[in-house]
Amino acid sequence: MTHSVSNHAYAGLIIHCETDKKDMASIDEKENSHKPPWSQLLPELVSMICHRLCPTDVPRFRAVCKHWNSCALPVYPADSTPILISNTISDSGLIRCYSPYLNKMFIVRTPLRAPESRIFSAAVNGWIVLRRPDKTVMFGSLLDGSAFETTESKYNDGYFWASNEDGTGHPEQCGIIAIYAYMYSAKVQSWNGERWKYFGGLSDDDDSSDDSDSDYDSGSDSASDLDSDSDCNSDSDSNSNSQSGTDNDEEDDDEEEEEENLEQKVEEEDEEDNVVNEYREFTMSCNPVLHKGLWYCLGEDGSLGVYDPNRINWHVLREPSSFGPEFPYQNCYLVDSNQELLAVLTGRNGTPIHVLKLKEKEMTWERMDSLGSRAIFTGTLASLSMAKPTKAMANKVYLSKFYGRPQIIQSKLTASGGRLFFVPEQKEM
Repeated sequence: MTHSVSNHAYAGLIIHCETDKKDMASIDEKENSHKPPWSQLLPELVSMICHRLCPTDVPRFRAVCKHWNSCALPVYPADSTPILISNTISDSGLIRCYSPYLNKMFIVRTPLRAPESRIFSAAVNGWIVLRRPDKTVMFGSLLDGSAFETTESKYNDGYFWASNEDGTGHPEQCGIIAIYAYMYSAKVQSWNGERWKYFGGLSDDDDSSDDSDSDYDSGSDSASDLDSDSDCNSDSDSNSNSQSGTDNDEEDDDEEEEEENLEQKVEEEDEEDNVVNEYREFTMSCNPVLHKGLWYCLGEDGSLGVYDPNRINWHVLREPSSFGPEFPYQNCYLVDSNQELLAVLTGRNGTPIHVLKLKEKEMTWERMDSLGSRAIFTGTLASLSMAKPTKAMANKVYLSKFYGRPQIIQSKLTASGGRLFFVPEQKEM
């Protein structure tokens, strides 16, 4: 260390100190040598600190150094891609969740209890929707176990679909649509957040219900009006003379002409609207899909049934009538993707896979050579499309089947920062 002193007439002594940087560095090293670095914390302590952090902060905590990254338990995002979940919850509250993005199976312990119930829908906010054996539907939270149950419904068959249009995540605001189309009829029931409503396929006892809607089929109204008019004419014939009988014959001819004109008009409208007015056998193959305000149902042969919630009617379209002989398949799924209706056809063991797009002007199925940046996740109860997945998942179709043995992790589901995470359970020390 060197010192220099200079004298000034109007100032006191000014001492300039020049310190060697190497000397200061050696002093700092000696002081730090007596303190253990943060990177050498005990693994148990690092793990305890990590478990007390919010899941959103864990990635930054692990990025501090290699030691912390190796000691801290990982936290896995649960909302990066659709999750394949088991359709039941065990008596102890366990549910299986598989992430195709991570290729890991998570056994989640939840406070929710729903014995003998089957899951048919789930939301990113941690809510699941279950069908109960007593013909009710339960909305349950995997986070805190809270639940809301609807009143008893009339039907417990068919495909159910849940939607939350306002995005609040509250089960009271969630709507349910259930469609059961088999052979020559269709039954539809919907939950509007307060009560059930029913359309079509009703028995005489069901027709008396206040919740049922009588104008399900617009074609049946015209038929009933014609029948009632015929009954009135037959009653008047018993008290009429021969002249009135002749007049009635002329009236019957006029009615027959009107009926023929009505049938011809209906046929012309049906040709324009691509609607089959007469009964046609139709068996659903998967869940209904909401597309441009209408509920579309895919038949096992490639045909389409449409339910209009505004007009409250059900129709089977004339076209498309099939997928075509060039596409052999075992299972088929319907997906709404970028305002397009897609059908995914799979073989007996998953392959081959064909993706067809509905050309709405021609009403024909057209094969797609590529999905581009999209990914499709298929399932009998729900099929989803993801617009922009990770690059490794783009242009792929995921099936609800397991290949190999994914890693199994006991975890809990946690919400943090508006997101959901799988947090591995901490081992007792």
